[in-house]
Amino acid sequence: MRKILLPVIFCLILAGFGCARSNQKALFVYCGNTMRPAMELLAKSYEKKTGVKLEFSFGDSSEIFAQVKLSKKGDIFIVHEPYMEQFAKQDLILDYKDAAFLQPVLVVAANNPKNIEGFKDLAKKGMRLGWGEPEFSLAGKLTEEYLKKEKMYKELAINVKVKTRSSSELANAIKLGAIDAAFIWNASAKQFESTLKVIKLKNEIQGARVSIAVLKSSENLKEAEKFLSYAVSDEGKPAFTSSGYKTK
Repeated sequence: MRKILLPVIFCLILAGFGCARSNQKALFVYCGNTMRPAMELLAKSYEKKTGVKLEFSFGDSSEIFAQVKLSKKGDIFIVHEPYMEQFAKQDLILDYKDAAFLQPVLVVAANNPKNIEGFKDLAKKGMRLGWGEPEFSLAGKLTEEYLKKEKMYKELAINVKVKTRSSSELANAIKLGAIDAAFIWNASAKQFESTLKVIKLKNEIQGARVSIAVLKSSENLKEAEKFLSYAVSDEGKPAFTSSGYKTK
C-alpha cells in the first residue's frame, strides 16, 4: 500500500507546487523529517530577508531520495549522510555544502526517575532501552558502532526493548513510559527538551553531516544558489544551533 500511495501523494504535492510557483516566487525543497524544525526556522528567516518562500516536501530520507529521482523536479535537497553522496554519484545535484552536524545522544525522562548516569546503569537488569534500527536509521547504526567500540554492545543490547526508524518515536516511547532511556539525534533531543534530559557520555558518539544541495532539476538556479549560500552563512547557522545541531 505504501509503495502505491507514495507516487500518488507526491503527484498531489507537485500539483500544489506548480500553483505556488504561479502566484509567488518560491523554491521547492525536499527535506528529511529530522531536519524539519531547523529548516522551518530557516525558511522563515529567509523569506523575511528576501521575500522568497520555501515550499517543502518532508519525509524520511529514503522516501525523499526516491521522490527526487521519480519527479525530476524541485530546487533544493536537504538530508544527512550518506544520501548526499548517493545523489552526487547519480549526477542529480549541481552543488552542495555541509550545513550542520547531527549526533546521537543518550536521553532519559526529564526527571530521570531511574537515576541513570552512564553505561553501568543502562546495563542493569530490568532496564528498558531503545535505539534506532540500524538498517533504516543512521542514528541507530552510529549508536551500535559506538557501543561496540566501547565494548558495551552485548551488555546493553540485552536490555533493548524498542528499535525504531526515527528518533521521535523513541522520544515518545520515553514520554509514555515504555522505555527508560534511548539514543536519539541531538536535534530530536532539543525538540523534546521539555520531556527529556540528555545524559553526557564520557566519549561522544560520532556525528553525521547534514548537507544542502542545489538540484539539477531546479528551474531557478540563481535563487537556489542564493539560498544555499544563506543557509551555511552566519545568518543561517542560528536556525541549526537553536534546533540542537552542532555547526562546527
